Amino acid sequence: MNKTLCLLSLLSCLALPACSACNAGEQPTPPNNNPNPQTPKPEPPTAPTTNLADYFKTTLDTEDIPYPDQSLYKQSFGIDELQAKRDKIWGAWREANAERIKKHLLFAPYQAEHDIIWSLTEGERMKLRLFAKGQKPQEGYAMFINLHGGGKAEVPNEWGSTMNDDQWKTAIALGKAYNDTGSIYLVPRMADDRKGRWYLAPQRIAFRRACQLAMLGEDVDPLRIYMTGISEGGYGSHRLAIFMPDFFAAIGPMAGAEPLKGERNLRNVAFHLSVGELDHGFGRSKYAQEWKQKLAELKTQNPDDFVHEVQIRPRMGHSIDYFRTTPWLAKHKRRIYPERISYLYYNMTADYPTPSYSSGVYYLDFRKLSHNGSSLLFEISKQGNTYDVATVGTDEKVTGELGIYIDQVDFSKPIMVRLNGKEVYNQTVALSEAYLAESTALWGDPKRLFAAKVTIKIK
Repeated sequence: MNKTLCLLSLLSCLALPACSACNAGEQPTPPNNNPNPQTPKPEPPTAPTTNLADYFKTTLDTEDIPYPDQSLYKQSFGIDELQAKRDKIWGAWREANAERIKKHLLFAPYQAEHDIIWSLTEGERMKLRLFAKGQKPQEGYAMFINLHGGGKAEVPNEWGSTMNDDQWKTAIALGKAYNDTGSIYLVPRMADDRKGRWYLAPQRIAFRRACQLAMLGEDVDPLRIYMTGISEGGYGSHRLAIFMPDFFAAIGPMAGAEPLKGERNLRNVAFHLSVGELDHGFGRSKYAQEWKQKLAELKTQNPDDFVHEVQIRPRMGHSIDYFRTTPWLAKHKRRIYPERISYLYYNMTADYPTPSYSSGVYYLDFRKLSHNGSSLLFEISKQGNTYDVATVGTDEKVTGELGIYIDQVDFSKPIMVRLNGKEVYNQTVALSEAYLAESTALWGDPKRLFAAKVTIKIK
């Protein structure tokens, strides 16, 4: 028996049951509990400060990102000042994060394996194991967020599940064994075993924090951040791939597949799904086959996009060969400003009372949309200075304004925006620190510091 098979055999003993659903007859996601009707999303507030660092502090560890002070919008600058202005904004962002860098230390000293505990929203806490593998590449380590299996358990306190303890240890052991040297691993332990999900608001904010802190440092390549997970971690990484694809270069769910909406949201993030052929629990193999067909069709229609691989492992059940995923993920880099964006703006947690709508992806700002509990598919196509926006569907409940951050254009010429074929904007745009501040607050990403913006009314 070779080394990989020996390790698989050892880990499979520790990994079972791989999810709480296998153990307790529980669905991998809770049934719909008829959430209350949604009210229109209020317009984000304006942070009452002209100090950029103070403004950025109001945006940390929240999904409700306020706009900067209105006075900032009155100041414009020329294209020759763009890099200096970006440096200034990033310096203010770094200043705003100084305390968070100390408090939520990630990678120093990254050579030594260590644990940290993060305080999250809603009073939750998350343990994280961090370790590096191999020497740092010249462009920086790849970073993998590795989500364990297990999930919801009837226990008296937040960390009361021995199943989740065991699954966390399994995820750590697997992370060390995967063939992806030159990487840093962040392996979180489930924050609250009584909830047992990776895609609720506290977890989303934690993963956003992890990406932002990684991009503030010099150890991680901001173009090579990945997420993967097994079983419950597969469900979580799958949902997060659809909800926040722009933070990751590639995402790889394993042993978990659901009949989710939003397959078009995977247009610009590489996606690897693997499920056992005999994994019939909660329809996993069936749903994986459906995803394989859907993504193949999308790839055929869009040859340059929807990079993916769906593997149905022959003769395997819920425990599969986990070693093929991360080497595949590591081949891909993050797309920053894609010429085509498809994004279904919808409630990612319709099976919970609290809705989850994105504030923005790639270079789109959704904060001035009112969703009324509904959804709308946006299709964006950019060619030179022209942006075509299509809203797909007949739902009239999503209303308001869509923001488009402008970059990779000739700023000396007009920007044209067409909505469903009709011209709605055609003029030059001003560069402003306000838009640099907005985009920095939304994503905390050194690759997405956008100095111009066009806002269009969709309905």
